[in-house]
Amino acid sequence: MPCLSVKIVRFVDEAFPGFVECEFIDANQRMHTLVDKVPMFSELDLWKDSGYPQPASRTAGFWRAFTIDRAGNWYALLSTAWKPLTEKRSSS
Repeated sequence: MPCLSVKIVRFVDEAFPGFVECEFIDANQRMHTLVDKVPMFSELDLWKDSGYPQPASRTAGFWRAFTIDRAGNWYALLSTAWKPLTEKRSSS
């Protein structure tokens, strides 16, 4: 499962288990903001008195990969819809 690198910039709500605001910049250099429960971005025990910003990630659904520039850089189209932090794989 691919992950999107984000930066947790602030704590926003004390409702269990705590909510944080995260930012990331897309391939077109546009800033985006996500707000969700702490465990959706990090396994750390973050709270309002934690130091921010914090590096984090969000699992993302992979839609497709493609190249869009002459330097051959690869970009991916991802979904930030809810995905579990861990994925169980069968041993078969």
